[in-house]
Formats: sequence, C-alpha cells, structure tokens
Amino acid sequence: MSNNPYYEQDTQFVIGMAGTGKSTELANQATKSTLVLVPTHKAADVLRGKGIENVYTIHSVLKLVPSLNENFKRKLTTRLTQIGKTDLSTIKDIFIDEYSMINQEILDMLMAALPEKCKVTIFGDSYQLPPVTGDPIQPWEPILELTTQHRSNNPEAVALFTRFANAVRDYTTVNFTPRVTKDWAKMFNPDTDRVLAFTNKKVIRLNTMLSEGKPITYNEPLLMNGIQCEMVTKDFMPRLFPVCMSKGELMPEGKRILASAKAVSDIGKYGTDLSNYKQCIVEHEDGDFLIYYDPNHYATELKLKKDVEQAQMKVIKENGLSATEHIPTWCGKNRSASGVRARGKAWSKFLAHRSYVFNLARPYATTVHKAQGSEFSKVFISQSDIRKALDNQQYNRLMYVAISRGIDELIFI
Repeated sequence: MSNNPYYEQDTQFVIGMAGTGKSTELANQATKSTLVLVPTHKAADVLRGKGIENVYTIHSVLKLVPSLNENFKRKLTTRLTQIGKTDLSTIKDIFIDEYSMINQEILDMLMAALPEKCKVTIFGDSYQLPPVTGDPIQPWEPILELTTQHRSNNPEAVALFTRFANAVRDYTTVNFTPRVTKDWAKMFNPDTDRVLAFTNKKVIRLNTMLSEGKPITYNEPLLMNGIQCEMVTKDFMPRLFPVCMSKGELMPEGKRILASAKAVSDIGKYGTDLSNYKQCIVEHEDGDFLIYYDPNHYATELKLKKDVEQAQMKVIKENGLSATEHIPTWCGKNRSASGVRARGKAWSKFLAHRSYVFNLARPYATTVHKAQGSEFSKVFISQSDIRKALDNQQYNRLMYVAISRGIDELIFI
C-alpha cells in the first residue's frame, strides 16, 4: 500500500535513470484496463507506438489552460467518470509517465479528479529537467528502481551521464572539459542524429546552418513553430481532405482562414497574402490541420527576424511610440493606472501581428528540454550553449539529459 496519506488511491513509483527501460516496463504492464496519462503529445506518441491503448495527455484530461487560476481549480469538485472514449469504471490501473515534467500542483489536481478505487503507478526519472513552474514531485515509498542500462551502446557516455546524475543528487560540480569536434557537420545524419542546445536562439542558428543550400522538398519532415509538419503539393490536398480543418472545426473546402491549434492564430485576419503560398499538413493530436505558408521565406533566421520587427512596428505606429521602442519592454514599464488599458491593447495587437510569423525549420537541432523522452543514434551537444544555464544544478541536469539521448555516439561541438 502507498505510504502517502494525502491521496485516496494506492500509489507506487517506478523510477530509473535514462535508458533503463521505464517505457518498456510500462508497456509490459499495460493492459486494456489500463489508463495511461502523460505530460506531452510526444510522450503519448511514443507509448502509442508501443501498442498501448487509452493514452491521454494530462492537460487534455484536466482541460488545463496555460495559466492555472483559482476559479478553474474550484471547479474540480467531482471525480471523472470518463476520459475521451474510455469509461473509467472499466479501468483498474492508471499509469502516469514522465513525472519529472509534472509539478506537484498538477499531480494534486489529477489525483483529485481520478477514481478513488484504482491503483496508480507513477513512472519517471528525477534527474531529468524539472517542470518549468511549480514544485517538482518527490517520489515516496513504495519505489521500484530500474538499474540495468538498455539504451546506450557507449559505456563512456553512460559513465559520463551517471556522473552528472550523481552531481544532481549530491548538488556537486562535475569537472569536465569535452573534446570539441570541428568538422562535426560532415558526420551528421539528419535521419538518425540530432544536435542539442540550451537556447532556442542557438537551435535556430544550427538549423539554418545545417539547412544552408538545401531546398525544402515535399514530404520532408519539418517543424513549424515547434509542431511537426510536412509540405505537400496543392494537387495532393483535395485528395487528402474533402474539407479543411481550422481550430478543430470542419470548414468548407477552399476557405482560406486556416491555422494550426496553438501554433498560430487566424492568419487571415491580419492582411497576410495567402494567394501564392504553398500548403502544409500539421500533425496534431486531434487530427490534421492545413496551413498556408511560403517555405522559401520562413526557412531562414534573418527573414523570421524581419517579420517579427515588422509586427512590432505596426504596434509602435498605432501607439505613437519611438521607432526604437521594444514592445515587450514598453508593456512591462507602462504600469500606470491610465496606461494599463493601452498596455494590454498593445500587447494583444503585438501577439496578433506575430501570430502569422512562422518559425519554419528542419528538425536537425532542438533544445535539450524538447529532447527529453527521445533517443538518437548520434547526439551532437553544443557545450558552449549549455554553459549558459542559470546555475550549476540546471547545468548538471541539462548535461545529463543531453548525453543520455545518444545510443551509439556522443560528439561535442
């Protein structure tokens, strides 16, 4: 039985460092009467790929909005009886995966919404990066710890990420100076490898560098505002969709106000010329969304930066501000009683104008945060960028996650 007196459910933890087979253990234990809850769509896709049914994201279950508020939390007065098509009366076991990405407040809300008479098993790795906000979850007894390494074929890499895991546990510093490989780009295979960095700015530059001279081709995997997508020809679209989807609703074919959920807003509202744009399919949990975009325009960092500047200039002109003003900074400073309304209005317009600015990139490089839960043949790590971590403990976690993503080879750049 669980030693935690706070929750009604019988709970236990399954923990282990990277590559010790937590997802495999989860898949082996899961049955048709198991409900699996995960923090991200990517984690859900991984588990569905292992043949697991009844997989849902925690945010979709709780219908969470980006910022939690007391009014929402007060609505959780009754326990859930159904999630999607899953009748919870038929569920005996509930698995929660990747607990390191979930804060304690979210777990409290989740346990309050789940049936009392069920067994909850929580899987995860405490050495990974903690949730962006809130207190991290601290495992309690009983705990099953997995220790055998299954992922990496590189003993040196395992020894290295174990050093960083121990440093996370003990709050110590790892004395480590990597050997940097200069001509690493020649060794990079976009089909099996990834480059990992800390900041989005570095990721954009790496993707731009690796994409230089390579025109975007149809059916090539891409990232648009962080969402997986694929470019297809206009001739292909009518055969794929009898209707187009926008904001989750079916719309008449040919209507041009199209956008992906959470990535961009209504791009038709703000004067964007869509007449000559190519088309793109964006994969999303609830279906496929159609987007118009110009790949030649949005594939470089310079043009992306220019579009953001143009979005800012529109707000500057509308508010009579200096041409050198930085809108986010101005909104932060303009806190007088008379300026609150103007600040809110300006900020809303700035976000609206930016909503049609696509960050289109090949998924060659990604942040360490987004790489959690993934594995690649070779991992290229931008050590200088990870050194920009806020403190030593964050640096240790970043290095632990980055190094442990690799299966065969680890290369520092």
